[in-house]
Amino acid sequence: LLAGSSGFAASGTCDLAQTVAQKAQKTFTTDKAAGLKLFIKAQQLCADDARYSYNLGLAYYQYGRLGDAITQVEEAVAKENKNPLWLNNLAAMLLQQGGKADAALKYAEQAARKEQGAAVQETLARARFAAGKQAQALVGLSQFLSKQPDATLKQTYATLLDSYHASQLQAIAGGQV
Repeated sequence: LLAGSSGFAASGTCDLAQTVAQKAQKTFTTDKAAGLKLFIKAQQLCADDARYSYNLGLAYYQYGRLGDAITQVEEAVAKENKNPLWLNNLAAMLLQQGGKADAALKYAEQAARKEQGAAVQETLARARFAAGKQAQALVGLSQFLSKQPDATLKQTYATLLDSYHASQLQAIAGGQV
């Protein structure tokens, strides 16, 4: 009987969390601070539901708190790691933060196994590049572009190729090649 009643209480607080999250979304567009507080409250009300952690992570990101955003999205992915958008966004945030290329690559690869879209391919290429797998990044992106031309990806490819060439020229100049 206790387990059933606590389940009912959790269900009730999660129902309330949904209402609070909807209000948070509307409020956030006009008052980011107030909206963020509501996203925090929604996540607290239904902490076991990964969606509330993810939404809070996005709110933190838009609020400019990248570290907090990553923490919340990592929490969401730990609870539910099947959503390619979540995995891709986590990888992109880690790349933006810098210094966590291997972790970003892990999440980007997971996202790419689930979805082959242009945004996922861009993050995967950037993560590979940051993790020191420049040739793999360029080849993978080139192969994708040969099947699905995309203006943004072409620009990313050109940028990564320029960086690769610059690093190779530096290595040559330094006698490393």
